[in-house]
Amino acid sequence: MNKLINFFETKKALPLLLVLFLTTLVYSNILSNGFVWDDPDFYQNWPTLYRWDNALNLLGGEVPLIHKGVYRPLRGLIQLILFQIIGPKNFIAYHLVSLLIHLVSVIALYFLIEQIAKNRLIAFLTTLIFGLHPIHTEAISYLTTSVDVIGVTFMFWAFYFYLFWRQRHQNWQFISAVVLGLLAFFTYEMTLVLPLLILLVEWYFAEFNWAKTIKQIKNLWPYWLGIAAYIVLRLSLNTGQRFLTPDPNQSNWHIRILTMGKATLKYIYLLFIPYPLNIFHKINLSSNLFQPKIFLSWLTIFILIGILIFSAKKLKLASVAGLWFFIALMPVSNIFPTGIIMAEKYMYLSSVSSALLLALLIYYLIKRGKIFFQASAIILTLAIALVYGGLTYARNFDWKSDLAIWQATTELRPDYGRVWSNLGFSYYKEKNYEKALENFLKARALEPELPLIYHNLGNVYDEMGDYDLAIENYLKAVKTREGIEFYNRTETYNNLAIIYQKLDNLAEAKKYFQKAIDFDPTYFKAYSNLGVVALLEKDYATAQDLFQKTIGLSDNFAPAHHGLAVSLVNQNQIKQAIPHYEKSMALDPQLTDNYNHLAFIYNQSGETQKALDILQAGAAANPNDIELRTNYGILLANNGQYQQAIVELQAALAIDPNYEAAKKVLEQITKK
Repeated sequence: MNKLINFFETKKALPLLLVLFLTTLVYSNILSNGFVWDDPDFYQNWPTLYRWDNALNLLGGEVPLIHKGVYRPLRGLIQLILFQIIGPKNFIAYHLVSLLIHLVSVIALYFLIEQIAKNRLIAFLTTLIFGLHPIHTEAISYLTTSVDVIGVTFMFWAFYFYLFWRQRHQNWQFISAVVLGLLAFFTYEMTLVLPLLILLVEWYFAEFNWAKTIKQIKNLWPYWLGIAAYIVLRLSLNTGQRFLTPDPNQSNWHIRILTMGKATLKYIYLLFIPYPLNIFHKINLSSNLFQPKIFLSWLTIFILIGILIFSAKKLKLASVAGLWFFIALMPVSNIFPTGIIMAEKYMYLSSVSSALLLALLIYYLIKRGKIFFQASAIILTLAIALVYGGLTYARNFDWKSDLAIWQATTELRPDYGRVWSNLGFSYYKEKNYEKALENFLKARALEPELPLIYHNLGNVYDEMGDYDLAIENYLKAVKTREGIEFYNRTETYNNLAIIYQKLDNLAEAKKYFQKAIDFDPTYFKAYSNLGVVALLEKDYATAQDLFQKTIGLSDNFAPAHHGLAVSLVNQNQIKQAIPHYEKSMALDPQLTDNYNHLAFIYNQSGETQKALDILQAGAAANPNDIELRTNYGILLANNGQYQQAIVELQAALAIDPNYEAAKKVLEQITKK
């Protein structure tokens, strides 16, 4: 036993590698996960990430319109770099980045706790618990929030270098601590508490002497300036605000603070007993301090803080661990509205508290010396590792897809309309429109004033061909969103316009496409759709201009390149059109009109082999497209390649035996 303890107390690399191995093991199943929830808003549908020259906009705090209310400029820049390297669909690469972020945080935390506790065994136990903790799945397995966590990673390393500088007083260490701290502030506002956490540790090092601790405030001047700069920039830029309710008066400062009492105790519970995990924990808003739950919640919080402060000399590092939790939670305490009363992702930084407390408990048992206590410590360590690791691994399966996470969430929150709406949207994306409609109607019954539900109902009625109901629900979505800043009407206007286009009401279609553009001038799909209307009206110059604007916003949008090519062809600019057909084909091999149009151009210009090659590539990429197979067969026959033509035409008829064009040509060939 003593040899085992000595190993963890004297070795650094091997214990840390063990933690990293186990952490990687329990998160290994996220590599097969896809995008969920808000991920597509950032990594597929946000035009800003498609161009490097948007970097300055990101540093100015730009986020997708629906996510306004935060100021994380460096996060946006990191997202741009990731997107430009990885692209919009490489899920494995994105989740590998998420895992690496967590692992680097674990490494930083090991070195940080080692500096604070002056004990490698405590550092090992803390990082083991932190690395495996199930509460982190929302912060790591959910890609969008994992990039936020980079800010916490910066903060851990800043803290470590500060403590390193405190011992050796070398300039590079202090500069590193300052730079990393500032990077943390502008990546994730949760880290603005860094100087308070440093003062907490200074208080510990000063043996809880307030006078000595206060003297250290001056050493943190770069952090105070950084916090001031962050606040000034956020207030001066139009970052917007997030509210808990559509009517901000229903969740004013008084209500938010009272409600946070209940949320804080729920956070504490989940840090030690992380089950069940849930995206939307049920925390009802409260407005009366003397409601029993509210009063008891705040009484408990004040008692805990009082014990941690006034018994600090007895509790020592345990007091630091407990107070860490309350300090780390301050940025999301809803003194300023965050739009969320409680979220598991907010516990990434505060979970250091419970990890350190459990580590200190295990260390205390080990140091009792008796075999019983040491055996109990080992059993407790194994139990925590197995239970936490198992829960993390299991929860990662819930984050596999939208359908999986919202099915799991409806089991815990069947009373919450937007959960059913999100589940319905998951079915909608899988083209299961009956199930989607069923869930949207459940959502409407629970939250009849939630605009998103009517938007989603409009989508599903559109797909089911009931255009009147689609229009009715889209208009209801727009009406319920009026005056609500943080609801995005852009997509609703766009989809409403598409319905009118299907009904050949081009005037109404143009009106609503333009409304979408007016509401969000970066919404590239509306420009492209308006370009399609211009093509239908044979206004090819206007169409060209609109498609060029689309490409200026998002160069990787295949339909815009196709539309631009069509508008150029109709203006006899054939050579200029060809590169756009080719790019559209490369971006979206399933956009079959590209192959047919480009093959026609080459065939008309006498380049038959090029036309054949293009149709062959199209048929290979879209083997079930009857028009492509037929056109390929016809061109083969016209080129005298009858046997191959028969093969392609038979393949077309295998898709639809009654397809007249293929039947007619095949009959003509077989008669020869």
